[in-house]
Amino acid sequence: MKLITEVEAGKWHSELNPGDGILLLGSCFTTEIGTRLAADKFGVTINPLGTLYNPISIAGTISLLYRYTTEPDKVQGEIESSLFTGNGLWGSWMASTLLSDRNREVCLSNVINAVRSGAQRLKDARALILTFGSNHVYIKENDGRIVANCHKMPGKYFRDEELSVEKIIDAYRQLLPPILESLPAMQIIMTVSPYRYLKYGLHDSELGKAVLLLAEDGIIKSFGGRCAYFPSFEIMNDELRSYRFYAPDMLHPTAQAADIIYSRFCDFAFSPRMHQFANEWRKVSGTLGHRPSCPEAEDYLRLMENMKQKARQLKEEYPHIEIDSEISNIDKILHYEI
Repeated sequence: MKLITEVEAGKWHSELNPGDGILLLGSCFTTEIGTRLAADKFGVTINPLGTLYNPISIAGTISLLYRYTTEPDKVQGEIESSLFTGNGLWGSWMASTLLSDRNREVCLSNVINAVRSGAQRLKDARALILTFGSNHVYIKENDGRIVANCHKMPGKYFRDEELSVEKIIDAYRQLLPPILESLPAMQIIMTVSPYRYLKYGLHDSELGKAVLLLAEDGIIKSFGGRCAYFPSFEIMNDELRSYRFYAPDMLHPTAQAADIIYSRFCDFAFSPRMHQFANEWRKVSGTLGHRPSCPEAEDYLRLMENMKQKARQLKEEYPHIEIDSEISNIDKILHYEI
């Protein structure tokens, strides 16, 4: 007897292996997946320019990162032209407030360094994971620029528009061909954020999600051999529809819900070798995450010595994965340096 409607996520036509590079761009749910991928020791970069909600700003960021590898001076000029000052800070319309600063040159350096880091990850990425959050965009009234973040500037500076399915698909049909051609090893996974947005009402939120779902379906059909869909939105809304899986605001998934969705993502994307590594590595990392009541106890020190041996074995089997910092931390525990 089934008590839930199970969402068939299927199996990705490609697979993630231990240590693969992954670039994640999109809404705040991107961070939920990205931090869990990082914990499983993938080479992960999450939203180098900050959280992005609408598909056009995500596309603009992909373009910026890609072009930086071939024309860094031109991209740097675009970044400089995106800078502005307001509320006592310098910021960039391409980035979130996390990269803002009271000093213009510091802000510029922050954004350039973030683009450089993201460009390097894109260049060596096995997967590009995109999470669309909203079809609403904010457009500057004075120059028509779609901004990645409004930086709490007055609402009169912007107009709010809704993206159509066609506009989103057209943007990606123009963006992706040269990138996919020059990065033949990279695959794209698309998903829609399960977060709901109350700003425009729940009905509008559902309509917006429908636009995003249709747009992603159109993009995937255009690049079927290189793009795939993972049903984060459907798992949250069908399998986890109980409010016990929502945070107190009744809009954001709980950590447990994110864990469940990530578990389904692992089944969807991990290779058998990656499953094997993850199972072994999580035993080590989970044990290291516990704080003992008596760190000098012999039983605890024996446990840490055992974890050190397992970590070293994994390092030998997967030499390209960074486990040295964890081994160093275990050494500190064994030598009472904590």
